[in-house]
Amino acid sequence: MLVAPARNQEIEALRGVAILLVLYGHMGSLLVGETLYGLSREFLQPGTGVDLFFCISGYVITRHLIREPRTERSWSAFAQFAGPFWIRRFFRLAPSAWLWLAVLLVFSYVVDDTLNFTRNLYHTVAAFFQLANFHLYECRSAATQVVCGRPGYYWSLALEEQFYILFPFMLVFLTRRMLLVAVVAIILLQVFSERNALMWLIRTDALAFGVLIALLQQSPGYAGLAPRWLSRPWLQWLPFAVCVAVIACIEAPAFFNGFTGRYATGIVAVTSAVLIWLSSFESGFAVPAGRFSRVLIYFGTRSYALYLIHVPTSWIVPRLLQSAIGHPADPVTSCIAVYAATMAATELNYRYLETPLRRYGAKVADRFRNLRYVEPAPAATRDAAPAVARPPAATAAVEAG
Repeated sequence: MLVAPARNQEIEALRGVAILLVLYGHMGSLLVGETLYGLSREFLQPGTGVDLFFCISGYVITRHLIREPRTERSWSAFAQFAGPFWIRRFFRLAPSAWLWLAVLLVFSYVVDDTLNFTRNLYHTVAAFFQLANFHLYECRSAATQVVCGRPGYYWSLALEEQFYILFPFMLVFLTRRMLLVAVVAIILLQVFSERNALMWLIRTDALAFGVLIALLQQSPGYAGLAPRWLSRPWLQWLPFAVCVAVIACIEAPAFFNGFTGRYATGIVAVTSAVLIWLSSFESGFAVPAGRFSRVLIYFGTRSYALYLIHVPTSWIVPRLLQSAIGHPADPVTSCIAVYAATMAATELNYRYLETPLRRYGAKVADRFRNLRYVEPAPAATRDAAPAVARPPAATAAVEAG
């Protein structure tokens, strides 16, 4: 049996960093007030947390998939390799994503006029078919009359899911050398490029960096690259602080000029890759162990649910409060209510939908992988001896993702 490694706790902590950045970008005004939030956004662009998510996904998925046996380059071998992965991804991602799309759409039907409901309907359909990033580009374009809906934030999920669909083809049908060349080419073509609106929504350099780190980690001398000098107590938090500051600030108006303005997205991808590289040694180089890391790990394990839920709750809860008390709630009440509802819904989603279905998806994937194909015996011996079944493919535990 091929057993997936235990969760890398530093990776989980970095997920926590990524989701907290995104939450501040989308909900920070509730927490600190419109005035202070507006001032902070001169120096912070926390939406870049999604690039850290991308790099994490590229690394984690590659680390898992390269452990799967790939004995030949054929369509039957591809089905045996990609099928279980896609099954796990479906049960891990789709039910929660569809649930919160439905919540947005139903509430829009109840409270919105026809125009706004139509906007949300179009965007919901695009998100359902994993095309939310392309729809977001279309609806932001001045040349079209299509308008964006509230599921616009599903664009990053769509990009990751497009990666999940395409990446198994590369792993099965490319040699290791060809795969490395392709990944490096994907990085070089983007990291030093200015991004137009479309390229920003289909950017894959951070994903490719994660893939590259996972591939290089298989090299015999990789462990020798560990920066053990970072174990010194006075240096432990320096890489984390510097990298998170760069990720959070580099695209902010105060810093978005000249070189940093042209290559900000690439700089974020490189910085995210540094954090993932440091975390790959699982020695506390990226996120030292301690109370703070445990808080980040908590948010990291629930980052998917938090990402899905924070937009619906920040829209729905204030409307419900206003309906209940007859006027808009004061900022403090709104903040407490929205954040409490977000965390409560996240915990319920994580415990009773996401986790059980992830485990169920792993079981379904294992059944698919372990299907035994009985070779038909020659006619002369068909009655003499039973056919020999192929041995089951090696199985893997649920991936840390």
